[in-house]
Amino acid sequence: PECMILAGPAQIGARAMAKKRKVSKGKEPVAPKATAKSDEATQISPWQESRPLRRTIAVLLVIFAIDITCVAQRASMPELPGWTLPPAGLPAASVREAYHGMIEGSRQRVNKGEQEGEAPCALARQAVNDRHEARLVARLLGSGLVAALLQVRDAFVYGTDKDAFAFDTFFARYQATAPADASPEHVCKLLIESSFHTNESVNALVGEKTESTLPEYLTFVAETAGVYGMLSVAPMLVWGAAQLTKVVAATTAKQEA
Repeated sequence: PECMILAGPAQIGARAMAKKRKVSKGKEPVAPKATAKSDEATQISPWQESRPLRRTIAVLLVIFAIDITCVAQRASMPELPGWTLPPAGLPAASVREAYHGMIEGSRQRVNKGEQEGEAPCALARQAVNDRHEARLVARLLGSGLVAALLQVRDAFVYGTDKDAFAFDTFFARYQATAPADASPEHVCKLLIESSFHTNESVNALVGEKTESTLPEYLTFVAETAGVYGMLSVAPMLVWGAAQLTKVVAATTAKQEA
């Protein structure tokens, strides 16, 4: 009897465990129900989706802030003995005016050389070099971004060769289009003449410098802000098109369902 009494609780516990196993085997595991809160947590908000756009705009703002300080322009400005250069941070019309002034200074130096009897090809080399230096310097007087875009444009038009603006390159180009009996001196004179002509379409686009009540630097900041504003439109359009595509796809999926 004492053994039966002692074994009684153990037997009762074993029977309860066996019954519990039998019940658990008959039931299938039930997946947890998705709640509305979990669905909302998995959804990406428009603010999160716009993160790449916001980062792009932030990068443009940082570059704009650096650009209007003209630090990069001053650091890249070459030293040209005998050239009187205005400070960086000029609006487009003032940059163009400074560029024309540099070209006029080159014309005066070449005219003086002609009066002193210098060889036409030596003067042509000087004129071509002056024109290239004036182009580079004038670009650094304005927006650094515009200068970089113009460098890209030069790469497409003239190529990426480091000698693309060298005298020998221009001489070979003009000699190829000159009459067959044209002498080297004649080709050099053509080069001198072309070195003093600026792009009329760009002159018309920029316009002449006008009197303004605003300081030139503030005008430069306003023009540069406009350039960056136009650049920021592109990523905005891309993001807007992506959002529109998602809305159309979701609407189509609902209609098909």
